[in-house]
Amino acid sequence: MNANSSPTLPSLRPEPPEEWVLLMQQYWADLLEVSYEEVGPRTDLFERGADSFELVYLHTRIEARFEITLPDHALIEAPTPWEMAQMIAEHARAHEPLSIPPPGKAMLRVSQGEPGLLPLIVMPGGDRVFLIDAGWLSRLLQPPRTVLGITANRDLPLQDQWVEQQAALWVEEILSEVPQGPWLVLSICLGTCLAWEVAGQLATHGPTHLLLLDPMQPGAETPENVGPRWFGSREYVVRPIDAEVSALMSPNFLHREKRLAPFEAAQGPIPLRILPEEVPAHAFIGGPMRYIVPEVQRWLDRVGAGR
Repeated sequence: MNANSSPTLPSLRPEPPEEWVLLMQQYWADLLEVSYEEVGPRTDLFERGADSFELVYLHTRIEARFEITLPDHALIEAPTPWEMAQMIAEHARAHEPLSIPPPGKAMLRVSQGEPGLLPLIVMPGGDRVFLIDAGWLSRLLQPPRTVLGITANRDLPLQDQWVEQQAALWVEEILSEVPQGPWLVLSICLGTCLAWEVAGQLATHGPTHLLLLDPMQPGAETPENVGPRWFGSREYVVRPIDAEVSALMSPNFLHREKRLAPFEAAQGPIPLRILPEEVPAHAFIGGPMRYIVPEVQRWLDRVGAGR
């Protein structure tokens, strides 16, 4: 260091949660109209040619998603997913980022709601990003509700187990935390056939309600790093279950009828609601909570768990 140089000061900004960085990468990909794989934590919006209109849209989307107010120059100061996740962490200090489950466990307490209310048991898709959405969702419901998230523990060795066997372990863990029903299970995309089996096993212990969000056809091709951990050694075959089942889909969801068909073939007609056409596709993944909250609230009220 020479006499005129200044010492390098450590950054005062918090380290951004990994899930928020991943979510911002998805937002960047949506905005730039490229695949998720083409966006990294350091992809710069300006280097990729984003215009001012797109920046305003993205700014508004982030504020609506996290219920925060960002400075007008936020995207100029933080043009990459990593920097934006860091800025969000500054403005949302009250939110605790997700951790991994304790050793040997798969359940996370994502958020704490009002005492006495039945918790939401949430099973995400291929990653844990939706658990963040579920945490914010629980705070926006009236009254706020506890969310318990089931997620693959990356510290556990991969086991060559079938869905039924894996679900039995999760059900055991759920019953240790919530011994009395009714149980409220909510799942999205890749998690829906897993939640189906979990709900079926829970239903042998008492009343169980299952809400499928953008369900994924069981046995469909899954990402290499997701399929083995979630699905084990073989394709899962949907069976009839005693749980009460409903479905909710974002508009223009690809192969909507095909994706619900295996569940209805086993269970019979499943009540389905579709979000309005103006809602972004895949609205449940980092989507505006104002569209999702009323639907989940309606479901809770309908199954008698509104309060």
